[in-house]
Formats: sequence, structure tokens, C-alpha cells
Amino acid sequence: MTTNSENKSYPLGDDLHSWSNFKQVSPSHLNLSLKVDFTKHILSGNVQQKLVAHEDKVDHATFDTRFLKVASVALVKDSTQQDAEWSLGKTHPALGQQLIVKFPQLKKDEEVTIRVNYSTTPEGGAIQWFEPEQTTGGKHPYMYSQCQAILARQLLPCMDTPSAKATYQLNLSVPEPLVAVGSGIPVEGEPKKEEGGFHTFTYNQPIPTPSYLIAVAAGNLSRKPLGDRTFVWTEPEKLDAAVEEFKEHTEAFLKTAEDLFDENLKYEWGIYGLLVLPSAFPYGGMENPNLTFVNSSIITGDKSLVDVVAHEICHSWSGNLATNSTWADFWLNEGFTMYLERTLLGKVIGAEDYRLFHIYLGYKELIRTVQDLTDAGDAEFTKLQPNLTGIDPDDAFSIVPYEKGCLLLFHLEEKVGGLDNMLKWLNSLYAQYKRKTFNSEEMKKSFNEFFTGKVEAAILASVQWDHWLTEPGMPKFDPSGSLANHYSEECDTVIEKWTASKDGNDFSADDLKGFKPSQIMFCLDELVSSPAMPLPEQVLDKLDQVYEFSKSPNVEISNRFLVLSLKSKSRKFLKEIDHFLSQHGRGRYVKPLYHFLNELDHDVAVKVWNKHRHRYHSVIKNAFDQKLLHPLSL
Repeated sequence: MTTNSENKSYPLGDDLHSWSNFKQVSPSHLNLSLKVDFTKHILSGNVQQKLVAHEDKVDHATFDTRFLKVASVALVKDSTQQDAEWSLGKTHPALGQQLIVKFPQLKKDEEVTIRVNYSTTPEGGAIQWFEPEQTTGGKHPYMYSQCQAILARQLLPCMDTPSAKATYQLNLSVPEPLVAVGSGIPVEGEPKKEEGGFHTFTYNQPIPTPSYLIAVAAGNLSRKPLGDRTFVWTEPEKLDAAVEEFKEHTEAFLKTAEDLFDENLKYEWGIYGLLVLPSAFPYGGMENPNLTFVNSSIITGDKSLVDVVAHEICHSWSGNLATNSTWADFWLNEGFTMYLERTLLGKVIGAEDYRLFHIYLGYKELIRTVQDLTDAGDAEFTKLQPNLTGIDPDDAFSIVPYEKGCLLLFHLEEKVGGLDNMLKWLNSLYAQYKRKTFNSEEMKKSFNEFFTGKVEAAILASVQWDHWLTEPGMPKFDPSGSLANHYSEECDTVIEKWTASKDGNDFSADDLKGFKPSQIMFCLDELVSSPAMPLPEQVLDKLDQVYEFSKSPNVEISNRFLVLSLKSKSRKFLKEIDHFLSQHGRGRYVKPLYHFLNELDHDVAVKVWNKHRHRYHSVIKNAFDQKLLHPLSL
């Protein structure tokens, strides 16, 4: 084994975020065997990868690694192993380090199998560990992985690009009586007994899947069915609440999503499960195949945030089955999924007006986010195709690819004559790229070819693709006239009262009587973007006294109000903000709170950050350590 010194240069190749030579050779199947050590906070074991050459004269494979300890590498043939020549190559702060494995020269379509023995390290960010006292039950430790966007290389040596898809098997050993779960179909029967009080759980994933969708978790977990092919895992203390929250909609969302697609695109993954994670999880949900990870904060008791489940189910087609080739086209994953999610909401929970209102809600939030990013000097990240050269995609994460992408699809919907026509095109697109990857150019080609002859040529030519994809800021498209309906009109009356009030004494709880939670979110989004900002202290105080926003069990509402208070330069709700940040770790919530708290009072922001930093995922830590603790180095 040889090691090269650090080199911050890296190839500007097919995927700017991967060292791998996946165009020359890539895995067709992985077998990952890991043992969980809750004391040392590491996973140890091996990954065996069957590689297929895509051209002649291939004699090596380059894998992505970061914070891994590679012990040895072997070539495997007919159950025998032979030591392989390997080295650790170039490194980059965002990309990690190359693992280069040599093998006898291959011809196109020939295969070679390699086995890497390794362990993770506590410094790796792909795994979050919880001590027993940090769990609901308080008796057993807990761990889970999060590999999107480029964290899989911190879980296993791999070709960590969406373009390298492979089937896989997960063999996860944990101490009894803990349970291990993974992103696949469980092998029937009891877990295999191992030495030292361990037992091994096995999961198979028969559909080719990119590395960012490999997921594992372990802890004191229990399972209950939600429907014929749907179920939920969580800590026993949360299980009944989770079942109650999700049983009404999960199977209905899955069935309705299937009905959007043709017979050749029915749900391919077999079963669909939810794993409810601690609220420190940095996302609302993660679409790991067969086992979506969801944040426990979406359990509100009134099912008002089940749209997260609808979103993750739509990923079974958008993203998981047909995948963006690189992270530069992340919007192809999330923008399309938001569009499908809103279609499900309209068919399962409301009607067409409800679908349009949720697109409108997203549009309003997009306006606010684009302005905040621009004000912070991050206008580049308001593009659908931002320049991410040398940047960890997580550092650019926001709702822009979700909402600006969804808005583009709604714009296209108006061009081609409605939702039904768009769904016909999506069927064609996903059939073409099923179990494959695609980029924006290929998407545009698919769109134009499908609608040629169905839509006037002048209309197709009028789509300003470059404006939407590569220019910063809001697009020159205001959908308000098409999206406004009785849901938003009911909100307008409340917003007018709030913005006109001098002291809040005219506020009444009846103002919001009968409102859906999403309407309250809409009202708060409109208020924070209105000329009435910053709100007078008395008005802000009355908003909370009358409507109890800061105490809302719906985190989307409480978070919006707390951000509103900080944007109004108020210190009145610092205690509530501190408490909120002690309970939640989702980036969508904590990032704006820390950002505006830092603007209000840097010393307070640092104090709160230091108090709660230990419970956040590395994605969140990386975002704010530099900003809060080392501001002069930015």
C-alpha cells in the first residue's frame, strides 16, 4: 500500500464530486458486511464489489473514501482471495481521498470482484450516534446513516456518484437485543446468531441503486404494519403514535402514486417502510429504498405534515428509479418530486385547488429563500444548476432545487395544456431512464421530442431554459393568477389584518378558525415578506398570545414564527428559540434560526450553538462551525 500527500486539485470529469472512474468500470453488485460497535462509534467489516468493465484495457478502479481506515484489499475469484495492489491517492477537503485498486487488465464487459476490509472512524459524518440517555427509551444506544449527498464514502469505499448504480446485500451485526434495519428487503427468518452476543440481520436490494441511497440503522426498534405492504419502525415508546400518524395516508399515497404511472412503471420496490428517527435527523425525510427515514418532528398528532411521506414515496420513481446523473442536477430529483408530491396531495387529501395552493405556498417560500440567499452573498445557490466545483453539495442545500424546480414544471404544465399532459410526459421520461440516470440536457430533449407535434412549435421554442436553469434569482414567471384560489383568498383577509394592525388588539383566535395548517404557514410567509416588517414588539407579542404560534406542535408553524421574531429584531422569544434548537436538528429549521440569531446577537448565537451542537448531524455542524465559531476566517 502506498499513500500520496494531499493534493487539493481534482479531475473536472464526468462527476465533479467523485474521484471514481465509473465511465471505465463500475460495480454491478455490492455485498456489505458490517459490525456495529456502539462503544467505539465505528462500523467494521468489509465490502465485496463485483465490477464490470465498460471499455477495453481497464486495469484499475478508483473509489471514493473519507474518514475510513482501509486494512487490506483482495481480488476474489471462485471463493479464493489474492492480495491486490492498492494505494491511497489524492485528497480534497470536500471529496475525501482516492482508493486505487489494481487488477489484471479487463476487456469490455469482463468482470472482477474485489474485497476491501476496513472500518469507519468516529470522525466520519455518515453515521450519527446516540447514547442511551439521548433516546426516547433511555436504555439502549442508537445509530443511523445518512449518505446523501456525498457521505456514502464515509460509510464504505465506493464509487460515490449517482451515476454508478448497483444491486447490494447488507449484513448488519449488532449486539442483542438490538435490531438492525437497512434499505432493502429483509431476508426471512430469525437473525443469524454470532459470537459475543451479536446477531446479524440481512437485507437485499435487487434494484440497481446509487450509493447515496444505501442506509443502515440500529437500536431498540419495533415494527408495526400500516397497510398490506407498508409498515413503520421506531423506538417502542413512539410506535403507537407513529402508527396513528401514518396509517391513514401511507398506503393511500403509495397506491395513488402508482396510479399516476403506466403498467410498466408500477411500484417496483415491493415493500415500503418508514423508520422514525430522532428529531436531530437533519432532514424531514430521506428516500432510502424500502425504508424511508423520517424525522420524528413530523409526528404532530393531527397528520398535518404527512406531505413528507407523500414526497418520499414519489422518490420511488423520481430519483430512486430514474436518477440525476450528478449533484449539479439535483433539481431533477427534488423539483420533479415536489411536483409529484403536490399531485398526490391534491388526489388524496384535497382536490385540484389544494394541489395548486401547495404550489403557491412553495412559490411564496421560494421568494423568501431566494432573497435570504442573495442577501447572504449566496446568489449562486439560487440557480437550478449552481456551480458546485470543489463544494460539498450539502453546503449549497436549500429549498431552491425543490421549489424552483417545481415551479419550472408548473410553468411547463401551462405551456403544454395541463397536468394530464405533463404526467404522460413523465411516464415517457421515467420509462426511458428507468434504472438509469439522466441530466438536464437529456430531460430537455425528452420534453421537446415528446411534445413535438402535440404542442405548437412556437410554444415549445418559448421555454427559456437557460433563464430557468443557469440564471440566479427568481424566474420571470409569476404564477399567482393561476394558483390563487379560495385557500389563498381566505389567507388574504388575515394577512391584511396582520399587516395593518398597529398594536394587535384586533387579533382573534377566530381569524384562523377552520384553517388548514398549510394556510397558516402561507399567512406567516406572506407576513415575513411584507412591508410591515420588522413588526412592532406589541404586534409580535399579540400574534403569539392570540394564536400561540411559538407553542404550536406543528414545527413548520412554530419555526416560521420564531424566524419572524428574529427578522423583526426582537429578543422576546430567545428562550423559545433556545428550546426549539435543543429539540430539533432538521436543517430546514435550524439553519435560518441560527443565521438570523447570529445577525441579531453573535454572542448569544455562539452560546446557544455550543450548548446544542453535540446533538446535531455533521451536515449541520459543518454549516455553522465556521460561520459561528470562526467568523473572521470566512
